Amino acid sequence: MKDLKDKVVYITGGTKGIGLGVAKTLLGAGMRIAISGRTDASVDEGLKELNNTEVIGIVSDVCRIEDEMNAVNRIVEKWGQLDVVLANAGVGNFAPIDEMTDKQWHRMIDTNLNGVFHTLKASVEELKRSKGYYMTLASLAGTNFFASVRATMPLNLG
Repeated sequence: MKDLKDKVVYITGGTKGIGLGVAKTLLGAGMRIAISGRTDASVDEGLKELNNTEVIGIVSDVCRIEDEMNAVNRIVEKWGQLDVVLANAGVGNFAPIDEMTDKQWHRMIDTNLNGVFHTLKASVEELKRSKGYYMTLASLAGTNFFASVRATMPLNLG
C-alpha cells in the first residue's frame, strides 16, 4: 500500500457512519483528515469522536458549490495540499413514492448527485496539482430493493 503519512484527505459526510469509519482508518494510517457535515453539532460530534489534532471539521452542505469551495480553501490554507477526496455525503428517504414529498426527492438529488459534482468541481484543481485521487461512495439503497420503500400495493393507476 502506498505511504499515506502526511497526505491530506477530505471526506464529505465524514461526521458519522461510513465516512467517520473511513476517517478513523485513514487517521490510523497517518493521514491528515478534514471531515464535513451540514451542521455545527454534527461536525463537533465527529471531531469529538476522532479526538486528534490532525483532524479539522468543516460545516459544509454539498448541495451548495460555495460551501464546497470554502471547504477546499480551508483545507489548503491549513495543510497546503489536498491529496484525496472522498465524496461520501448522502441522504435517503425510505418512503413509498406516494408518500414521498417533492422536497424530500429534491434534497436526495441535490445531495447524492449534485453534491458529488460540487465536491469534485471544488477540488479538481488541487487534486490535479497533487496528482491526487477522487472517490465517490454510494449506498446499496440505490440499487437494492427494500420492503419499506415499495409503493403501496396494489397501485391502481387508472
